Amino acid sequence: MIRFVGCRPSEQDDAFQQLFLTLLTNPPPADVRDLRSYLYKAILNDQITRRNSQESYRHHLSLYAARLRYMLVDGDPAEQISQAEQLQQVYDLIERLPRRQAEAISMAFGSCTDRQDACERMGIQRQSFSKYLWRGLRVLRLGLQERMGDHGGTT
Repeated sequence: MIRFVGCRPSEQDDAFQQLFLTLLTNPPPADVRDLRSYLYKAILNDQITRRNSQESYRHHLSLYAARLRYMLVDGDPAEQISQAEQLQQVYDLIERLPRRQAEAISMAFGSCTDRQDACERMGIQRQSFSKYLWRGLRVLRLGLQERMGDHGGTT
């Protein structure tokens, strides 16, 4: 019956366990005339509940990822959350940089198309821009290495 309801082979063991738990918590009434129909309905309801909870879980993960300012693409929501958290760490580190270094990084990798444009917007020479950018990136790399070291990553 479980295969007939539409369980994938990988979900069949879980469906059997869920049916067992359902029957333990809500045993069939004594006046059930067709036990096969009752079991079919119990399996179907369990499958519907499981699919709804999976969809709800994915939806909540997507909302969390969006809250972390990460654009979602098709893929594993858990991986997207991990990437979003890493991106948030970079944003946090940039906010702690001196203003000019943060501005140079922001312009070099975000708003400006080339370095000359960034230099003009900041009102500085190209050599100064490169110095701010280099120092800012160096601090970012060190900060990320420290954080990865704290969480079991390699340095």
